[in-house]
Amino acid sequence: RRLQIIDGNAPIGAAPQSAWLYGELGMLLEDAGDADSAEAVYLEALSIDSLYSFGLLRLARIERRTGSPEAALGYLERYMGASGDMGMALLESASIRRGMGEAGQADSLEALAMEYDPASAENLAWSLHYNGMTDEAVAAGIFACSKAPGDPVILVSICDMLSAAGRFPVADSLCRAATGAFPG
Repeated sequence: RRLQIIDGNAPIGAAPQSAWLYGELGMLLEDAGDADSAEAVYLEALSIDSLYSFGLLRLARIERRTGSPEAALGYLERYMGASGDMGMALLESASIRRGMGEAGQADSLEALAMEYDPASAENLAWSLHYNGMTDEAVAAGIFACSKAPGDPVILVSICDMLSAAGRFPVADSLCRAATGAFPG
């Protein structure tokens, strides 16, 4: 469906709009809990710019949340091609594959992602958190800590993300472990 921005009864601007503007509108719609309209807006953004990576990532997450893992994987693949952000997208693909019961493929994708970008798990945790996907963000954060147990910066970053997500007992436990391992 084609989106038309309306003021009263008159459309505002008939000229082509920017993908970025549609992306911002899509994000507002997602925040308001209207995933269907957000999806339509992101698709409109992609009709303007087929390489609009933000729209591709948001569509992947909408599809993931609404139970369409194959569609989510397709958008993530397009996102990787458009953005060059391989690490985070590979980890998100791994998480989806694991949820589909494809543990072997998930393990391979995780290894590839961590080889490509060791900070990708931390980046994914924060990205998912900002996208309101708290459970997925927590899982990515714990994964990040398991891959970098000797990195106090990542441990503290994930503690912050867990606190921001309202997961205080887990954050407290991780912060205690980090300060015990790295006093001072």
